[in-house]
Amino acid sequence: MSANLANLESHLATRSYVEGYTPSQADVVVFKAISSAPDSSAYPHVSRWFNHIKSYTAEFDSLPGSSQAGEAFLGGAAPAAEKKEEEDDDDVDLFGSDDEEDAEAERIKAERVAAYNAKKAAKPKTVAKSVVTFEVKPWDDETDMAKLEECVRSIEMPGLVWGASKLVPIGYGIRKLQITLVVEDELVSLDELQEKVAEFDEYVQSSDVAAMQNQLFARLRSTMSTEEWRLYGFAPVPRDPEVLFKDHPTASGPNPKQDLFVADDFPLPDTPLVREVRAFAQKELDEQTFNHSNRVFVYGTALVKTHFPEWKFNETPSAVETYALSCLLHDIGTAEKFLATTYMSFEFKGAIVARDLILSLGGPEPEADSVCDAIIRHQDIFVKGGNITVVGQILQLATILDNVGLRANLIHPRLIETTTAKFPRKGWSEHFAQVIEKELTLKPWCHTSTFEIPNWKAGVQSNFATDVRGNDVMRPFD
Repeated sequence: MSANLANLESHLATRSYVEGYTPSQADVVVFKAISSAPDSSAYPHVSRWFNHIKSYTAEFDSLPGSSQAGEAFLGGAAPAAEKKEEEDDDDVDLFGSDDEEDAEAERIKAERVAAYNAKKAAKPKTVAKSVVTFEVKPWDDETDMAKLEECVRSIEMPGLVWGASKLVPIGYGIRKLQITLVVEDELVSLDELQEKVAEFDEYVQSSDVAAMQNQLFARLRSTMSTEEWRLYGFAPVPRDPEVLFKDHPTASGPNPKQDLFVADDFPLPDTPLVREVRAFAQKELDEQTFNHSNRVFVYGTALVKTHFPEWKFNETPSAVETYALSCLLHDIGTAEKFLATTYMSFEFKGAIVARDLILSLGGPEPEADSVCDAIIRHQDIFVKGGNITVVGQILQLATILDNVGLRANLIHPRLIETTTAKFPRKGWSEHFAQVIEKELTLKPWCHTSTFEIPNWKAGVQSNFATDVRGNDVMRPFD
């Protein structure tokens, strides 16, 4: 039986998989129905999905889930998937229900995805361009440089735009022409350009490409040097907390500042994207991990408000939303369906799941990238040197505070009391220690295997699970 590629193309335009957020038997049944790789020009989304699922061929038999959702795309059986979702909300629809509130959430979700698709469709294809600094040397100091430049600029090629120029002394009264040009990478061969320049041998001795930079990279650097990088928490801060807090005016010394906050001072942002991601996380995570994710949001936002007001983090709604998404999804890789179905460490798998989820819900790509980056790096706390994003640093400070009690003196005890009352730990220390040990057993190469952190009570080195279990600060609340 063949697959209905047209319907599948439409379905995958906003999704990474046929059903859910990881490969499943629904993907397998559709993949097997496609005899060969689809035409990428006619079915770009199907082609992208096909090549991705192909990498799981050896694992097809062990992938989770049912093939039922995939069967809707076989043999021209068009969009029965949506009808099925309406008939069986509990099995397929992560966010819907029969009450009016969930119906409104579905409407908002549909509008958000439609707006994302419209924006994506209207976006012109990105043309790769490079900015080139080109140098042309004359024969001697008597060469007519004005004529030389005129000859060079007379060269016309599709995708070539000449820019500013200047004459640069190189010695003995000789000057070379240094000229800037922008080229479309697919259309302009710099070797061919140099051959054309060499044809003016009455004036030209040689030419060289002095510098070349991709225009997209140049634009990114320009953007990232402005306040725009703060929108999704991309500002760089020291990665090592010891460097971050060294001689800090409110966080160092025996009596650091402790603002009197309570958990209700830091509610999750009430945005459509956060609501949808929260529903997904609550469905996929066990109660202890879901509560931990919420505590991390409270502790992190409180830490920043007290000790790093200059970051202006709490005053930037998009950055707070990005952090909320990072908190809700930072441990999604520990969910059973993800932890035991990938060779990757749970942070890396979770980061991929998080990015795919946010994009599928119509979230901005920079926000999805920021969440992905923060989740990958949120357990780099014991690596020295370098920088990390603001969101990544807040996430790692808050998770290590909740997991081992490190730097709990930077927040008020009342905040810990109200936060653990609102989001109970329910034996979180032992629960998470067991998750760590389970992953180490399944994947002895995993990232957590690198953790040998100082046990400040005994003065010895210990593994991460040991210190999670030894969290004396949070023990009264476990």
